[in-house]
Amino acid sequence: MAMMSVRRMIVAALILVLSITIPAVSVINGITASKPQQGNTIQADNKTQYPEKFPGVVLIQGISSFNLNTGSVKFFLRSSIPANGNVTDYSVKVSSSAWIPYTLGDNDQQINFESYLLNATSSYYPFDTYIAVVAFNCKEKDTNKSLTVDYNFRGSLDGWRIAIEPLPESTSNVIVRFTFTRTFNIRFFSLLITGIMWILSSTALTIAVTTWFRDRKAEPPAIAFTGAMLFSLPALRNSQVN
Repeated sequence: MAMMSVRRMIVAALILVLSITIPAVSVINGITASKPQQGNTIQADNKTQYPEKFPGVVLIQGISSFNLNTGSVKFFLRSSIPANGNVTDYSVKVSSSAWIPYTLGDNDQQINFESYLLNATSSYYPFDTYIAVVAFNCKEKDTNKSLTVDYNFRGSLDGWRIAIEPLPESTSNVIVRFTFTRTFNIRFFSLLITGIMWILSSTALTIAVTTWFRDRKAEPPAIAFTGAMLFSLPALRNSQVN
């Protein structure tokens, strides 16, 4: 009877885990297939009607990579002048970098820069939040006059939502704050894995308590189940998304 009780407990735990995992994986695959895990984007409007003799520069920023190990995010920046602009050569400055000169008509020049993440809350995984602040400044080369900036962001990251908020201007033309949070799919998967680990751990604890207080013999199925957990739990933990 003791062996049958332990076997039933193990079988019930495995059935419970599978009944949760299989539908959940199907739901995740369905969501992923129908909608890619991409962050929010602000797209440049190709139909923007600039005023005659537009006295400014168009900045288009994108994102290259996001690295939690180094605590930094890499961006790239391209700039151009509208066809009806009246700006000649100009310079662009990103945050505390040096002024980078641009030549009129050279729209292929690209600036690659890195910004460190601020206000990180990694201990709240998978509800962690990371913030990066980037400032842009543009001036005319000959007169050093500050130029109007039409800022556009084009970019996304798999598994991350990107919220973009312009901050009040100070000494820079544009100051932008980026807030990175994980998408619903990543949060759901992380909580699912955590729930499975709790179920398996609770089952092993129940078997141990039942065997001890009812003075039962440790049966091979119970020993095999708890032994297998030594390898399965680390594998489940490592399957979490970084």
